[in-house]
Amino acid sequence: MNPPMFVIVTDGLGDVQRNLAFEAIKSASEAAGTAWWHHFSDVWIVQGKSAADWRDLVRSTGEASVLVLELTSGWAAYSPSKGHPWLHTQFG
Repeated sequence: MNPPMFVIVTDGLGDVQRNLAFEAIKSASEAAGTAWWHHFSDVWIVQGKSAADWRDLVRSTGEASVLVLELTSGWAAYSPSKGHPWLHTQFG
């Protein structure tokens, strides 16, 4: 069974705080051996943990608004970048 997937959306992160959040999310994902996606500046898609765990991790990097939603099924995206093949591979 695949670990749950979550979308993390932030608002109000400065550049330093965004970099701290990026490093925290990347480190937590790598330590757990799970995948993560970050092609939009204030959006991450991550695997594993719980919504509250991801919220608390991002909040630990400083004061900002954080929304974490579990992805259960169905999604659509468009971007001229090459970030979407990962979504198809990981999320179908």
